[in-house]
Amino acid sequence: MQRAAPAPCNSRRKRSPGAESTAEATHSNRDAIGVKGVLHTAEGEPQQRSVRGGSGFLSNDPLLLRFWLGSATRIEKLEVHWPSGATQTLVDLEVDRLRHLREHAAAPIAGS
Repeated sequence: MQRAAPAPCNSRRKRSPGAESTAEATHSNRDAIGVKGVLHTAEGEPQQRSVRGGSGFLSNDPLLLRFWLGSATRIEKLEVHWPSGATQTLVDLEVDRLRHLREHAAAPIAGS
């Protein structure tokens, strides 16, 4: 029985769009551990992610809210639920952008 050759790491497959956000808490812990994001697009079910500090012994997770969007070209809404109980809602966002979210800020920080 022959096995198929593995796909090369730098294959030319089209990458699906995504959205990443770093978070900075001002009224909760600074690293925003425990912040939850709910992302809504027209193409599918809402996605929920949270910022975690580590998932196992001597492990470290990136302090990001990371979403994969499939065929979506716009983000209708991103709800951010901070550990302090505050909620922030951002609407009509572009995909493939890194955003820096700050607790109690009206919009993502410019230049990020």
